Amino acid sequence: MLPNAVGCLPGCLTILRMKFKSLPALTVFMLVLISNNAYAQISPGKLAKAHAELEGMSNCTQCHTLGGGPDTKKCLACHQEIQQRLDQKKGYHFFAKAKQNKVCFECHSEHNGREFQLIFWRRGMKNFNHNLTGFQLQGKHASAVQCRDCHQAKHIVHDPRKLNAKANIHTTFLGLAQDCLSCHQDEHQGQLSKDCLNCHTYDGWKPVTKFDHNNARFRLTGKHIPVDCAKCHAIVPRKGAKKGEKFTLVKFVNLKFNNCSACHRDSHNGTLGPDCKACHQTGGWKQSDGGSFNHSLTRFPLQGLHKNVACAKCHIGGVKTRSKMRFSNCTDCHKDTHFGQFADRADRGRCESCHNVFGFVPASFDIAEHNSSRYPLTGAHLSVPCVVCHIEVDVGTRRRRRLFEFSDMTCKGCHEDVHKGQFARKMVFGGCESCHQTSDWQNTRFDHNQSRFPLQGRHVEVNCRKCHKMVDIDTAAERILFKPMDTACRACHNDIHFGQFVRTRPVKTCNKCHSPASWVKLFFDHNRDSLFRLKGAHKKVDCAECHKFVAKGSVQFILFKPIDHRCVNCHG
Repeated sequence: MLPNAVGCLPGCLTILRMKFKSLPALTVFMLVLISNNAYAQISPGKLAKAHAELEGMSNCTQCHTLGGGPDTKKCLACHQEIQQRLDQKKGYHFFAKAKQNKVCFECHSEHNGREFQLIFWRRGMKNFNHNLTGFQLQGKHASAVQCRDCHQAKHIVHDPRKLNAKANIHTTFLGLAQDCLSCHQDEHQGQLSKDCLNCHTYDGWKPVTKFDHNNARFRLTGKHIPVDCAKCHAIVPRKGAKKGEKFTLVKFVNLKFNNCSACHRDSHNGTLGPDCKACHQTGGWKQSDGGSFNHSLTRFPLQGLHKNVACAKCHIGGVKTRSKMRFSNCTDCHKDTHFGQFADRADRGRCESCHNVFGFVPASFDIAEHNSSRYPLTGAHLSVPCVVCHIEVDVGTRRRRRLFEFSDMTCKGCHEDVHKGQFARKMVFGGCESCHQTSDWQNTRFDHNQSRFPLQGRHVEVNCRKCHKMVDIDTAAERILFKPMDTACRACHNDIHFGQFVRTRPVKTCNKCHSPASWVKLFFDHNRDSLFRLKGAHKKVDCAECHKFVAKGSVQFILFKPIDHRCVNCHG
């Protein structure tokens, strides 16, 4: 075993130094050499029971790197069930390794003896933060459940032994699924959805607060609402019940409810037909539509505002036979107030697409339907009342109507060009959307750095209105000026040098000496840009010694030119 021990010596020395941090390297080395037992020379302690088969110097490099400590990659080479979770970016190990940059041995310490537990619970198992696993404990899971109530071999769905044959399903915390039925018995025996959370909550199976009977095929209305559930949902024997399971279940499917007689006795003994709803309502047996005739027995039940219409309005001239009545379309009785504007729709403009019997206004045409039209509503358009865009036209004529067909659906179709044609080219190629968006006109997408005048330095901090001012005020052309703009410095800034740098040739621009970042920080080089080069002691002279304030009429300024360069002018 000695050659193997020598081969593992650098790594094992590292292990010993980790265990005996206070000993110098030479002392640790001597401890290795003077011992008679090679195992005791190298190992800092026995391995835990789960790793006992790796005991011995010939196995050191299965977990350790030569000259280094434990290697996480070597751990994952054996523990493929953990590697799979890391690859899937799921579970606690992914959080601890990938997001907290932890390695295996920080939580799973070794060489502490056979009975040592490899899992280190920093605050104890009961105080483990289960949220880090990707499954948050809520309700009774958080207050009444012990760890091993769920983490049992019988609940394991994804068997870790498929990836690691040595995995112990009786001690592992892996392999559970997150659906309720992986741990809980299906009390409904497949009658309802497998997603228990559709009806139940983590706070308890009862009461079933999330269940809404209106989502079932039989909606509860009227006096059906206060009826106890057990009146309709009977308890029946459970087929194939095993030991430890209930022998009964509540029946929720295959109930008969096509007609009232499935639950109620027909007090008329069939003399009025099988459809009780033709005359009765769930609000009570004695409730009906009123009047001497039950119109609901006809092919055209009266609903909404139709109930209040006088019979003679529809039954003109006393016509009563259904063969002579037309009612398949609303336009059989009502005038098309839209004058065929919706005739090209798939439904040929049927009134029911937007209106109902409870009133023409408001229309049932909602935002979702508008967004499936040729003009989806976005941003501030969502808050605009319909009548602002759909105005009345041909007022005072027989064709008076609201406008729903538009020839121009661009911004200028509704909005005035407040820029008075300054961006005519953009309007051709991109429209108002080139700069504006429907969420807010003031919040623009305009990038000033793509213009002829990129904003740099202190210009970035300047409010837009400092440069872009209102012009032609109180005229038809009143606008904020954006173009053409004079981009020369003098257009916005006063000449504090009062013409000292103006020549008969083209004027030097301010940025010859100044930058947008700061007026004080100059590009000016006295030896390069002036007629008087600074040499010797002149380099140390303060600018103000030569360039003094002078008065010209009522203004004062620093004199830069002309300056008398003769020595006697300064030195006497």
